[in-house]
Amino acid sequence: MNRNKAIQGIVLLTLSSFFLRGIGMAYRIVLSERIGTEGMGLYQLIMTVYMLFSMLACAGLSITVSRLCAEHPRAARSVVAKSNLYATALGALLGAVLYTLSDFIAQRLLGDPRAAESLRLIAPSLPMMAISAVLRGYFLSKGDVTRPTIAQMTEQLVRVALVLFLLFYFDVTGLATSCAVILFGATAAELVSLLLYAAFYLRCRERAPDSFPLSVILRGTLPIWLGALLQCGMQTVENLLIPTLLKLSGASASHALSQYGLLSGMVLPILVFPAAFPAAVGTLLLPEIARENALGRAERVRGLTRKTLSATLYMSIGFCLLFLLFGQGLMEALYKSEAAGGMLLMLSPLLPLMYMENICDSVLKGLGKQLSTLIIETIDSAMRVIGILILLPRMGMMGYVIILYLSGVLCAITRLYLLIKVTDMERGTLLHLLRDPLYALVEALRARRRSA
Repeated sequence: MNRNKAIQGIVLLTLSSFFLRGIGMAYRIVLSERIGTEGMGLYQLIMTVYMLFSMLACAGLSITVSRLCAEHPRAARSVVAKSNLYATALGALLGAVLYTLSDFIAQRLLGDPRAAESLRLIAPSLPMMAISAVLRGYFLSKGDVTRPTIAQMTEQLVRVALVLFLLFYFDVTGLATSCAVILFGATAAELVSLLLYAAFYLRCRERAPDSFPLSVILRGTLPIWLGALLQCGMQTVENLLIPTLLKLSGASASHALSQYGLLSGMVLPILVFPAAFPAAVGTLLLPEIARENALGRAERVRGLTRKTLSATLYMSIGFCLLFLLFGQGLMEALYKSEAAGGMLLMLSPLLPLMYMENICDSVLKGLGKQLSTLIIETIDSAMRVIGILILLPRMGMMGYVIILYLSGVLCAITRLYLLIKVTDMERGTLLHLLRDPLYALVEALRARRRSA
């Protein structure tokens, strides 16, 4: 991929990500005004299940297809065909499970039988989104970000327009019916997105197609799928443990939920919002790394890795400095909360670790090291749960902040070490890349302390 095309792709992915996030935030504001806080609570319960099943339906598909199509361009059509068979089977299985167990999930797990109809309505979307993930991976392997972006933006616009039309035109008021309409809109939007992806793909003409074994696709997808399952499970455990353990630290039930809501509902979404840029870099970098590695161009892989690490460090330091300087005012303006501003300042130095972890993860998966990243994720998840059990009852929310830092250091350092080993990159080069950005961060922290 030439430099101009790469820059255009990064810019397009970044702008589209900001656009989609902005539309999503405005959509949620309108929904909250229409269906009220109780309706939003029911909607959030349903979305928890929806996100779990959708993650399991799509996990690893885009990454694996993108890498394999880049490594084996002559077999790209076979990779897509075999991956679609797997995606259809997995999505249909998950959809059948969700549809069959909708009443049980609504009544026993969510504690609200009104969610059952909405769960049944989103079940058909699972195989559709899985196939879309496969086709997205194919286009990204070609460095084509325009068509996936068009499909994603069309999906979001159809979802928002259809749901709002149905809610307001038919004057839907019941909470169960309103949520059903919202999830029906999500399924319809997935169908539109799939049809767009299919139309784009049918216009492509692959020459001299070679056959590709399904077993290789499964070996690439399974570790990522297991990692997604592990993360979902551990995240659920964390969500259940944190409010309970905060109460053991001496906080009242309402204060414990307030503290956790402050962190997860206000601070973390703002903290990760700028991640659209490194996410775009990682999306385009993965197939490029896979292609160069398949051709045996080790020095080219090292060069791409060095440049990406350097750009990521400077970018993350820049966002970190912005939050340190203006985070307090930003949070007070958005949420009228001084406590949220203080927590954002406390967590801002996590940004370099988070960005470094994400970029290293993309490079490692481009090099086919999914199993190694799964091992790292498993160790990190176990340590987070153990840390929560030990620190939260003793230190409260500050204990959770410490856990976030320890987890960030563990994930970033282990992935960096593995990346150095796999690419045979000189350690001195990495230290040189780290020196200037970290020095700038330390100086900013000192200046902030002096001004305070």
